[in-house]
Amino acid sequence: MITSILSWVLALELSTFSAINGHDITKGKVYINLNSSAYYMGHFWHNSGLSPPNSEPDTVRNYLLSSDMKKNLMYISGLPTGAIKYERIHWLFSLVSFDVETTSFNFTLLDELMDWMKTLDLLPIFEMMGTPVNSEQFLKLNKPWKHLCYNTVKHYCERFGLNYVQKWKFEFWNEIDSKQYNVFGFSIVEYLNYIKECTVGIHKVSKSFTVMGPAGVLKPWTNYSASFLKFCHEKQTLCNLTYITYHQKGYPMYIKDGAIKYRNNLNKLYPKFAGLQMANDEADTMTGWWKATPWREDVRYASKMGRMVYLLYKSAWKADINFTSFDNSFLNQEPFTFEQRTLLARFTINHDTSHHQFFEKPSYSVMGLMQMLGDYVITARRHRINKNVTYVFTSVSKNAPSRISGIIVGTNDFDMNEDKSTAILFKFNVPETWKNEVKYAVYMISNLLPHPAKTFHDLNNPSSPSAYQRKLIRNSQASYKFAGNKYYIQ
Repeated sequence: MITSILSWVLALELSTFSAINGHDITKGKVYINLNSSAYYMGHFWHNSGLSPPNSEPDTVRNYLLSSDMKKNLMYISGLPTGAIKYERIHWLFSLVSFDVETTSFNFTLLDELMDWMKTLDLLPIFEMMGTPVNSEQFLKLNKPWKHLCYNTVKHYCERFGLNYVQKWKFEFWNEIDSKQYNVFGFSIVEYLNYIKECTVGIHKVSKSFTVMGPAGVLKPWTNYSASFLKFCHEKQTLCNLTYITYHQKGYPMYIKDGAIKYRNNLNKLYPKFAGLQMANDEADTMTGWWKATPWREDVRYASKMGRMVYLLYKSAWKADINFTSFDNSFLNQEPFTFEQRTLLARFTINHDTSHHQFFEKPSYSVMGLMQMLGDYVITARRHRINKNVTYVFTSVSKNAPSRISGIIVGTNDFDMNEDKSTAILFKFNVPETWKNEVKYAVYMISNLLPHPAKTFHDLNNPSSPSAYQRKLIRNSQASYKFAGNKYYIQ
């Protein structure tokens, strides 16, 4: 416990060195003002997402209910409590079947997934996408989407209880402007009818559920997204939106600036939405999760995630962002292992395609590290710090913080492929009277240190690693505790 803390400013001295030639680049300090008012931000990044390859019921079932997906979700739930709370999943309605004779729905397959997520303490961002098996007959119903949404929500309230399902988030059809997702060729009129029916169906159970949309790409207003916003702006009572969701990928700075611009445009064009918070639930650095790139396998991708959190900490109040998601819970596809947008890498074991084992990537580790951040941001001032080094310092309480945690990120914001690393050397300067009371630990992930992809490459990229090779890869997982004192209790 740190005492007599309010009258002091902590100084963190940083020296950065090029990993290429070892020459000193900059030396500076970060001053952490413990006497200033901390402001609440919360952990707005504790979401991820995934999608089956397409909307076909067999594909959706084989993907979402596979043993590998269940293991994948189990690993994700194994992060420190709350590191990832929500999983946003496409095509969930494709796990439902429609009985033509009784005009009823069978939720057996969807139950299997929802039960597993509940066991793992993961909550769904339930994307109302796809149609039940026997879709042609289903779509002939009078107000089919109302019946489907009502029966789905009612079923899970009966299965899990209203209090639990109220924690879910329901989102309208993903990126309906894209032909990839608008698989039924909805016209704008049909799409708005779908919005109305889904909303009425959900609210028939309770108006307390979180409902959000349009889940569209952040570009000049697209036809469907603009129609959605206009419709819900004019019929606020009907839509009863909790959040406005959008998607924007790219450089972290680009995403941050885009959020502020989107907020300003939203307030100008739809002033009744001024009180609604926004959420970017696909905020990754590059589109196409399946694209294999070297920077996605190592700390470069993890550092972009940390950089994004920093930028949103700095600007979320301007854009009124409630949450963001990195959309990276996919299963990697062979022959690729580490290079895709995933949290984990899986390998075939003993050349048996039914037997896979999973390994943690730095992108997984950074989510665990960021969970150590508190909910309140502490004012910090930089002096002569390299522009590629950013930081956030937080506390678990607003006043008289007894625990401080921070994240320091060194990354080039605009060069994905740069394979240079910056070593950061730092020291804490604390009052002399604290020296027997301060407890601290420093954790690090870096391309200068072993990590799973590096170890894998050092082993000549075995397609089916042996037990010994797997042990070496696992030994390079997670973060390194490279500093700490004996008073620190882990």
